[in-house]
Amino acid sequence: MKRDYILIIGGLVPLLFSIFVLNYFFKDDRKELFESAKLLEKNTVVNLAIGDFVKFSGILSDKNAKVKDEYVLAVKEVFKKGQNGKRSEWIKEELFLQPLLVSVHGIEDFEATVANDYLPCGDFVKISDSIPKKSRTLGILAGVSVSAVGKITSLNPLKIQTAHSLCTGTIENYEDYLNKKWLGYLLILFCIAIPSLGLVYLGLFKVRKESTA
Repeated sequence: MKRDYILIIGGLVPLLFSIFVLNYFFKDDRKELFESAKLLEKNTVVNLAIGDFVKFSGILSDKNAKVKDEYVLAVKEVFKKGQNGKRSEWIKEELFLQPLLVSVHGIEDFEATVANDYLPCGDFVKISDSIPKKSRTLGILAGVSVSAVGKITSLNPLKIQTAHSLCTGTIENYEDYLNKKWLGYLLILFCIAIPSLGLVYLGLFKVRKESTA
């Protein structure tokens, strides 16, 4: 009987972890926002209101000041070695952020802001000052294409708060990034749930079989 309960507990623990993953999954609402947001373009900008969510794809203006070396947006990270069973990871040490001027065809340059704990993302993020397993800088250059979903905080001048959503690349790249992220969540849940349910089933089946013997 003891072995049966070990199987059941061994299946339930990963399932509880999957609840945590599922909670994070539903908190990451960028895909839903992307699909429901209005596309920012010349013929839609006049119908926008403060609080509206929009998606856009544009170019980081050359008017943006460089905040670190050649970058208009940058984050310095340090490597933290895992201890006591914890995995190693890169930790943000210093952030070089500013409101960014973005150019979208047919629209006057507007200001996009990011979250205070923003981390650059996308295929065109550069890595420099890299010392393996010690430190590195992630940065974005002026002139690079960027896409995001954001909330309008001002109309004149136009300002958009993009939080953590700003990524380098086209809007198609951004949509692909969101789709892959959701697929990753689903794969994690699938890989956890199937074996865990199998263990719980085996445990319950053995308990039932023994109890009827």
